[in-house]
Amino acid sequence: MDQQRQILWVTWSVLVLSLGIYAGVAALGIKSSNNPDLEFAHLMATALFVLAIPTAGLTFILRNRLITRPITRGSLDPSSPSGAQKLMRGFMLTWVISEAVGIWGLVLWFLSGSWSLFLPLLIAGAFLLGWHAPREALFTRPATLEDLAAGRGTIG
Repeated sequence: MDQQRQILWVTWSVLVLSLGIYAGVAALGIKSSNNPDLEFAHLMATALFVLAIPTAGLTFILRNRLITRPITRGSLDPSSPSGAQKLMRGFMLTWVISEAVGIWGLVLWFLSGSWSLFLPLLIAGAFLLGWHAPREALFTRPATLEDLAAGRGTIG
């Protein structure tokens, strides 16, 4: 399981670092045009900001359905090989969708060269990745009432 945790943390870290690369691209001033079509960029910004709200909500739903709820109900044991694979899939899906929000900010940067369009989505993507980091509590099943009565705390 320790190797599983390392893989999750390394993967998560790479995704967070990629958001930093997006900011670096913007800081270097790399954009698609020196004369952007601001009307189109604002139209896309409206669409992507509106889309970001349900997308962010989707990350919480996925994490709950694929990770949190199965672990707390005891149907997902992260310490077993099959449970570790399910945990990895749940995190990956949640993180990729979180990362998409930051990527949309980069798209807006390329379209507009505007920090005010770029940064909110980049920050939202970073927030989502931070919120969905692989926390230690997710690697163990909660104890049954019998285990708690015997003083064993958690299983895993």
